[in-house]
Amino acid sequence: MGRDAWELWLWWRPEWPAMMVAGTTCVATREGVRWWHPDRGEISVWDGLEGVKKELLRAERVGVPALKALIGSSPQMAGLKEQISAFARWEVPVLLVGETGTGKELVARAIHESSGRSGRFVAVNAALLDPHRAEDELCGHRKDAFTGANSDRKGRIREAEAGTFFLDELDSLPTTVQGMALRAFDHAMDAKLEVMPLGHDGAPIEVNARLVSATHQLDETRDRVRADLFFRVSGAVLHLPPLRDREQDAMEILSDRIRTLRARWKRGPTQIDEAARTLLEAYRWPGNVREVDKVAQVSFILASQRESEVIGVEDLRAVLLPTAPVAATADSDLRGAVLRFAQDRVAEVERTVRGSGAKRARSLGFTKKQEVDRYMKQREDDAADDKKVGPR
Repeated sequence: MGRDAWELWLWWRPEWPAMMVAGTTCVATREGVRWWHPDRGEISVWDGLEGVKKELLRAERVGVPALKALIGSSPQMAGLKEQISAFARWEVPVLLVGETGTGKELVARAIHESSGRSGRFVAVNAALLDPHRAEDELCGHRKDAFTGANSDRKGRIREAEAGTFFLDELDSLPTTVQGMALRAFDHAMDAKLEVMPLGHDGAPIEVNARLVSATHQLDETRDRVRADLFFRVSGAVLHLPPLRDREQDAMEILSDRIRTLRARWKRGPTQIDEAARTLLEAYRWPGNVREVDKVAQVSFILASQRESEVIGVEDLRAVLLPTAPVAATADSDLRGAVLRFAQDRVAEVERTVRGSGAKRARSLGFTKKQEVDRYMKQREDDAADDKKVGPR
C-alpha cells in the first residue's frame, strides 16, 4: 500500500511535495499532510511523524558506538574506518586479518552495527570448537536426533538470523568441520547461509546472515583451510594494523582507558607524567590493544594505591619491563640477576629512546635531579673508560 501510494502520487501530482520513509508514504495535499502505511492504509499524521523520527534516529546511530570504540587518529586507523564504512552495507563476506590483540572482534562488531542489520551479532571461536560436536554447535539438531536430544536446537548460525555470524580464528577450524562449513557458506556472497541440523530430513534451512571471519595470518590460513572454503569467506580482506605501526594511537587509547576507569571509580589518576609518557612512546606494544588495556588497568591501580593523580614510571614497571629469571637460592645469584636486568634495561633505553641523556634518565624512572646527575656522570665515566681501553 505504501509504495503503491508513493508511485501513484508521483504520477498524479509530481509537482506536490512527497517523501517515503521506511515504506511509509507522506504527501502534502491542499487539505494537509496525509500518510499511508504498507499494512495499515492511511494513518494519522502523528503516527507518520513518529515513523520519520524513528527512522532518522536509526540512521543517525547506525555504527556509531562501534566505530567510536575504534580509537586512533593515525592514517592507518582512518583508512580502516573508511573500509568498514564502505563494506558494511554490502553483503559480501569479510575476512579480517590481524595479530592477536588488534581488535578483530571489535571491527567485526563495527561492521555489524554499521550494516543496519536488525538481528544479533553471534561470535564463535573456531579454536574452541570440539570436532565431534562442532556440527551440532553450529547447525543445531532436531528433537530425538540422538540420545539426549530432548528438544530442537537452533545452532549458532541460525541464531544470527537477520544479523551477523562472526567466525574467529578461522585458521583453527577443525579439518573435519570444513566440509560442513563449505556447504553452510556456499551462498555467503549473498548473505545467505545454509544449515542442515542433525536429524533434519528436509531441504537445507536458509539463514539470512552476513558472514565475517578473522584470522592471524593470511598465508597460514591458506595452508590450513581448504581452498574452496577460503575463497568463500574472503570476499573482502581487511588488514588490521598492529599498534607498533601506529604508535601515536597507543597514547590515545591509553588515555581513553584511564578516563573510563576514572569515571567508573570516581578516583585515581587523570594523566600520565612526562617520564612515563617517554617510556610508553618508546614501547613496541607486542600485545597490541589488549596489552594497552592491561597496562592501563594495572598502572591505574598502582597510582591509585599511591593516592597519586598522575601515573608515573614506577606504575609501569610491573607491566612493561621484562621479567628476568631469578634464582632465589643465594643472595649473590639474586644480585647478579638484578644487575644483569638493570644493565639490559639501560642498554634498551640507550638504543630506543632518542634525545638527551636527561631524557633517557627520566624514561628509566629517575625523577630527582640528583638521580639524573648520577646517571649522567656514570655515562661520562663509562665513555672515559672506553677511550682508555680502546676499541673492543
